[in-house]
Amino acid sequence: MDFYRISNYRDIIRSESEKKFTKSHGSGRKIAEFLGTTPVFVSQVMNEDKDFTLEQVLELCQFFALTDLEAEYFLNLVEIARAGSVKLKKHYQKKLDEIRVRANKVKNRIKNTKEFSEEAKAHYYSEWYYGGIRLFCALDEGKSLAEISDFLKLPHRQVKLAVQFLMEYDLLKSQDNRYHWKAQSTYIAKGSPLIPRHHKNWRMKACEECEKDKEEDLFFTAPMVLSRELKDRLKTRILDWIEELSKELKDCNNEELCVLNIDLFKI
Repeated sequence: MDFYRISNYRDIIRSESEKKFTKSHGSGRKIAEFLGTTPVFVSQVMNEDKDFTLEQVLELCQFFALTDLEAEYFLNLVEIARAGSVKLKKHYQKKLDEIRVRANKVKNRIKNTKEFSEEAKAHYYSEWYYGGIRLFCALDEGKSLAEISDFLKLPHRQVKLAVQFLMEYDLLKSQDNRYHWKAQSTYIAKGSPLIPRHHKNWRMKACEECEKDKEEDLFFTAPMVLSRELKDRLKTRILDWIEELSKELKDCNNEELCVLNIDLFKI
């Protein structure tokens, strides 16, 4: 559903609830808790017996992590619903039409995806979850915002902003409120200052996962003393295995999101 074609603000609440929660059942209670009101009042609003105040709607903009333009559109829909005269409704309808024009310009800009510049790469490799979200969306038939947020244990707003960035640079595509991996290169050259950041992100994530002590995971760290010859052989074996693994990854099914960190270094 195109956000800027929705003409009833309650439909935005329903649509955003489906994105935010894996199961939209019970969303009215969660909205009520966030607004400090009762589920009965929220139900009355959704049944068009009452309206939210503008103050409550502004809080909902935060709750659903709406962009500034989406929030402006949402608030104007509420103004139309609450307007007491045809003249006032027309006034806000005109503002809605202006917002739609601005929204189309933004969508056209995103549709013409940007080059994955060095600045964009720096943003992408600043946190582990940009790559994590992208890879997670390669599983099954894509992922919703709620599924990404639940699986990766990330706040809804953080996920939404990350997905917007990935969409802008053609690293994800969207279909029916689900996001899918796209085969766009995120390559960084050897010697890039981004490489240490990339390694650090995923090793910090490994430390976090290690504390969960899951039976299916494997963590191995072995400081050692060995001969130079054995160290060289070990490095060669690891590189050969990585090359073989890379070939196998091209033909296997995408079923699980995993991380493999390998280090061999001299102190």
